[in-house]
Amino acid sequence: MLEKTKLLIGAYYLNNPKFAQIDEIFKYIDDDGNPITNDLNVVQRQFLKEQIHLMRNSFLSLIDKKTLVTMKKEDFYLLFQKMITCFYQEFQLTNYDKPSIKIVESFPSPFEKSNFKAMNFNEYQAELYHCQKGIYLLEKYTAHGISEIMLAHELMHYVIGELTPKEEQTSSAPFMEEAIADFLGLYFLLKYHFIDDICIQNWLSFGRANCQDEYIGNLYFKASKQILWILKTCGIDSVKSLAKRGQGYLAKMDMKLYRDKIIVTPDDEILKKYISFYDYTFTYFNLSAIEYYVLSHLLSIKDFLYSNQITIPNISSLELKKAIHSLIQKGLLYLYNGKLQNPNCYLLDTIKITLF
Repeated sequence: MLEKTKLLIGAYYLNNPKFAQIDEIFKYIDDDGNPITNDLNVVQRQFLKEQIHLMRNSFLSLIDKKTLVTMKKEDFYLLFQKMITCFYQEFQLTNYDKPSIKIVESFPSPFEKSNFKAMNFNEYQAELYHCQKGIYLLEKYTAHGISEIMLAHELMHYVIGELTPKEEQTSSAPFMEEAIADFLGLYFLLKYHFIDDICIQNWLSFGRANCQDEYIGNLYFKASKQILWILKTCGIDSVKSLAKRGQGYLAKMDMKLYRDKIIVTPDDEILKKYISFYDYTFTYFNLSAIEYYVLSHLLSIKDFLYSNQITIPNISSLELKKAIHSLIQKGLLYLYNGKLQNPNCYLLDTIKITLF
C-alpha cells in the first residue's frame, strides 16, 4: 500500500480533525511520504513533519484491525450491496437497476490519469465514453473509511441518473447535483453507521473545506452550503425530493425558491449531528503555517502584552509583526490600548492551514 494511502487512512481516523490538512500536505510529499520541495521554511517544514507523524501513527494504531486498513474483495462487495439497499430504500426505488461496481487499477479512457478515487458512468456517459455503465473504484482505495465515502457520493450520482430520463442526462454532473451527492451520501453513511463519525467529520474538514480554491472539491463544498440551507429551512425530505427531480432540473435549479424561509431545528438527533459537522467546517479560519505557529505560541497569553514583549523561536520580528497584524484582522487576536489579548484558546480545532 502506498505511503500516501496509508497517511490518508490515518488522517481519517485521527481523533482531532484539526491535524488533517491533507490537501496542503499531499502537495509536498511523494508517494513514499518524503518531502519533494526545498522551498519550505523552518516553520513550514516543522508543521509538515508533525502532521505526517500524526497521520502515520494513527494508521499504525489501526494495523491490528485488518478490516479497517484493507478489505477483501468479497467483504467489499458485501458492504457495497448493503449500501445500495439502504440508499434505494431512502428513495423507495424498487423497479430500478442496481449499479454494478468495478474495482480497477485505472479508469476507462479518457480518464486513465485522473486523480479521482471513484467515478460513476450513467447510461448517456457510458455510451459517450464507450464503457460499461456503473461505478468504478480505484483498487488502491479499497480501504474502510475511504471507500464508503467515495462510493456514497458515486452511488448518489447513480440514483439521480436512474431518476433522470435519458434525454435529460448530461455528460458531466451539474454542481447542484455534486452538492446533493456529497450531502446525502455522507448523511446516509452517518445514518446507517457505515463508518465512524470521525471519518465523515475529517472528510468534510480536509477533503472538502480545506481544498484549494482551484480544486473541484472546493466548488462541491460551496454548493453544499446551499443544500444545507434547504435542509435547515425545508427539511431532509426536501433535499431528497431534489435528487428525485433528476439532472435536467438540477442543472437549472433556482435557489430563489428557498428565500425567506423559516429555519427549523430538526428533532432527529442524527440530522442535528450532521448539521453540526457542516456548521463546524463552514466556520473555519484559514491561516498560513506561520500564522498558525504564532497563534499556537500565543495561546498561553493570559494578560495583556505589548507586541514588543513577544518573541517566538524561528520567527523574525518582521514575520511576527505581519502575522500578528493578520491575526488581528481575522479576529483571532485583539488589540486594546496598544496591548494584545488572545481570548481564543479553544479555536485551534476550527483552523485550516496553508503552507504558503
